[in-house]
Amino acid sequence: MTTSQLPIAPLAGPPSWKQRLLRQVAGLFVFEAISGLIMWLLPFSVSTQFMVLVHTAVGVLFIFPFVLSQFQHFPVGWAKPDRFQKWLGVAGCAAVALVGVSGLVLTYQAALGIKISSLWHYIHLVSGLAVIPIVIVHVTPLARKLARAWGKIPAGLAPVPWRRELLWVPLVLVVLTYGAAMLYAPVNYLDFPLPEDYVFAYGDNPFAPSLAVTESGQPVAPVALNNSKSCGTARCHVEIYDEWAVGAHRWSATDQLYRAVEGIMAKEEGAHATRYCAGCHDPVSLLSGYKDAGRGLNAPGYDEGSTCLLCHGIREVDIQGNGNYVWHAPERYAFENKAGVTAAFLSEFLIRAYPDQHNQDFDLTLSRKPEFCGACHKQFIDKEVNKFGWVQLQNQYDEWKSSHWYRDGDPERMLTCQQCHMQLMESNDPGRGNPDDPLRGNDNKHRNHRILASNQFMPLALELEGAEEHVKLVEEWLRGETHIPEIEGKWAKGPAVPVTIVAPAEAHSGQRLLVRVIVTNNKVGHSFPTGPMDLIESWIEFVAKDESGRVIYHSGLLDEKLYVEPGSFTFTAEGIDQYGNLIDRHNLWDMIGARYKRSIFPGYTDTVEYEFTVPRTVGSRLHLSARLRYRKLNQSFIDKVMGEGAFTAPITDMSEDTGTVLITAPPARGRTAGG
Repeated sequence: MTTSQLPIAPLAGPPSWKQRLLRQVAGLFVFEAISGLIMWLLPFSVSTQFMVLVHTAVGVLFIFPFVLSQFQHFPVGWAKPDRFQKWLGVAGCAAVALVGVSGLVLTYQAALGIKISSLWHYIHLVSGLAVIPIVIVHVTPLARKLARAWGKIPAGLAPVPWRRELLWVPLVLVVLTYGAAMLYAPVNYLDFPLPEDYVFAYGDNPFAPSLAVTESGQPVAPVALNNSKSCGTARCHVEIYDEWAVGAHRWSATDQLYRAVEGIMAKEEGAHATRYCAGCHDPVSLLSGYKDAGRGLNAPGYDEGSTCLLCHGIREVDIQGNGNYVWHAPERYAFENKAGVTAAFLSEFLIRAYPDQHNQDFDLTLSRKPEFCGACHKQFIDKEVNKFGWVQLQNQYDEWKSSHWYRDGDPERMLTCQQCHMQLMESNDPGRGNPDDPLRGNDNKHRNHRILASNQFMPLALELEGAEEHVKLVEEWLRGETHIPEIEGKWAKGPAVPVTIVAPAEAHSGQRLLVRVIVTNNKVGHSFPTGPMDLIESWIEFVAKDESGRVIYHSGLLDEKLYVEPGSFTFTAEGIDQYGNLIDRHNLWDMIGARYKRSIFPGYTDTVEYEFTVPRTVGSRLHLSARLRYRKLNQSFIDKVMGEGAFTAPITDMSEDTGTVLITAPPARGRTAGG
């Protein structure tokens, strides 16, 4: 019989490789190695994310057949005389076991936890890289033996059986993974055309007169900016979401007073004019092109105010103010913004299992800086808005930077916006303990996203869940009672803005009595008050009573309409238009200046004097009291834009002082000559 007449049959390898199970495990192992390298080395993409999903699924399925195959293979391998190969096999088996255990831990954390462990991720990566050369060296003698055998196989003989699984299993899995990725249709939220009749009233910039822009300079779909709830429902940032959900930034576009003023502006100036306010108050509507008559004022998701995606997507700011920032679109994970429970699970799993892109897109470096706040907390009116000329409005950033709280080059003494308004909280959040944040380090804390300030009106007016607790915290903040341990050595103690009565120890009935009340900006990081000064109202209520409780002098009391009585000492501002009319509806688009403005710079004091005659029937003592009162919105403004009786702004008593003046008998009159 000639060689060509020999029957065609597969060549058998060593006894252990006859087992079909071991050949399949080898094929799965090759795929796991290839997909792991793809995930590690290739950039973020839909294909790479699909590879993460398939790599995870195959890895979980791989464990049982691997364990079973080792029960079959190990006795055969251990019986061979090559000691080096035997111990190399043990090392490879242990490394694969470590890869499997760490992979299971990471899978559990990504599926049911809040973040993957950096330690387990490192173990998985290192053990995965180590197992590849170990296994290659371990099977090298087999490879040499098979190669020698192949050289003796006549042409046309059947292929070696183990080669089928070793090559085709990983090849099929890779092709299927990339094919599924190619069929996936992501949401294109960056191509969101404006309506044909969109009004370009301020040049070619679709977002002007706001200074906020997207990276491309073009609008994006609202879905690119909203859906902040998913940050909480995904279990990752539950604590931060709950804090943000009741804060003023969350409701910056939807509180009733803002909406009322926006409606007035749209009626008088056109819907496009409301873009001026929207960069800070309503960025979803602005950056999706909804601040225009063609689309109305309500973009999908506008009711989220300053969203998670908006703030954490800002990559450039300018302290010129008026919302001067550049928003960069984050890379979206596969299945994000897709409907359904399965899609939500897969996208959340990918973010946790493959987090580098998420961490990069939502990097917090810029948001830790005061300049980040200054992009919005600095405001001006320009000629294109008021038709007159440039006017500076609220400016918390420059007030802070010009104060004693700013210490350039001396971080041990400097206090920043975030350190005061976003105190550290004990946390389980994945972003806790960032070592790049001053005063933090690896402390298992995050910065409070309530961002406490002075708005004790909005949560109550909107009847929000948790409003009472939030207002309580705001009032503690206003009084200076909030305890912030990490800045305790730098922050002043006592009330935020204390009042002190200065009066003579004694006076006599019938005398003109002069009493001074000193107000000190003790621990506010900018002027007090600050913000929209035409809306804010803070004043001194001063009362003098006799021993029976009868009021003999008062200033700063409220009348039946809750207006502060005329002539009271008030911290506020009165803007005017070009005709001298009062800006009384927050109609800043008409404002050209102010006829009155009073506030206190950080560390400075202000004094008010009260002079009155002590009645002859006052008794032996005169009791004095003074308190600094604050409300976010004056009642006159509320009545004008919402109608009388619609709302009442809560009042916080920030500080108070009392004093007593001993009243003596008036001096005896001297007798006249000859009397």
